[in-house]
Amino acid sequence: MKNAWIMGAVWIFGAAGCNFPDFAPENEVASVRILATRADKPYATPGDTVNLDVLAFDGRKEKAQPMRVFWIPTVCTDPEEGAPYECYPAFAGTFSRGEDLTPLLKEGTSFSLEVPEDVLGMPGPPGPGSAPFYKTLVVFNMACAGHVEYVGARGKGPQAVPFSCFDAERKELGPEDFMFTFSRVFVFPMLPNSNPVIDHLTFDGVTVDPAGGITMDHCTMPELDQCPAKPVDISVPEASQEPDPSYRTPDGEMGKERILVDYYITGGQVNSTRLLYDPESGKVGTTAADLRAPLVAGEEMLFAVVRDNRGGLAWLEVPFHIQ
Repeated sequence: MKNAWIMGAVWIFGAAGCNFPDFAPENEVASVRILATRADKPYATPGDTVNLDVLAFDGRKEKAQPMRVFWIPTVCTDPEEGAPYECYPAFAGTFSRGEDLTPLLKEGTSFSLEVPEDVLGMPGPPGPGSAPFYKTLVVFNMACAGHVEYVGARGKGPQAVPFSCFDAERKELGPEDFMFTFSRVFVFPMLPNSNPVIDHLTFDGVTVDPAGGITMDHCTMPELDQCPAKPVDISVPEASQEPDPSYRTPDGEMGKERILVDYYITGGQVNSTRLLYDPESGKVGTTAADLRAPLVAGEEMLFAVVRDNRGGLAWLEVPFHIQ
């Protein structure tokens, strides 16, 4: 069921809390976070150079050590079922336990990979209703407020992350200081996909200057849920919704991409996800999210990450000024 893995480009491990009242919302950025990884060619062809950029932010209020972003330089090619954890056993032959991996990793918010010319090999003859022939490249990156070490397989499940973050005294740090993520790049003989385009952000019906950001008065209610909300919305042009050859309507017609926006915030409250474009009906009528100011004045950040269901991605980050 390889097609089940053709979805968003970035999956995230180790940062999401459980849905209990005592936990902060998943879209509240209060720790070291990687919010998104964008490929300039989410669907690549053999011989392409694919450039990846990461949207990372350190939302910790106290920062004993600065956040650093690292990439594992070796790209994992076509793991079984497209599952990233199938790449983990190979790391045992590359990295030693108990060693600072900084010299062996690529540091920074960008990374480039070369798609091998022969990555697709020789596909077999297509059968009736067969899916497009493709391969999957998996790239791993992480944000760490310290240095990264290989810790190997831990726990009973194959999905346990084999890397962790340590401070200068080699004390293992927790999820507030470390995040491990992966990105998929799909390689097809000829099936292009572009990243969506963000036209602008609006707040309370007015276009937002990304440099100036959004300004709100702090909330004076006892609880954040009781605070008044104002609408924030993202504008994505209709041309961003490309045809999706893998999707068919009930009538057998080719559908289009599903496009969503995920909102993240460092203080206050905002709805997490909004559907912007439906595969069959197109542009959704109402897409605004409710934005609430925090209970105290200060400087925060708001992030809007637009994704299509074929790995395309774009983002916008704006200052959130609380008076």
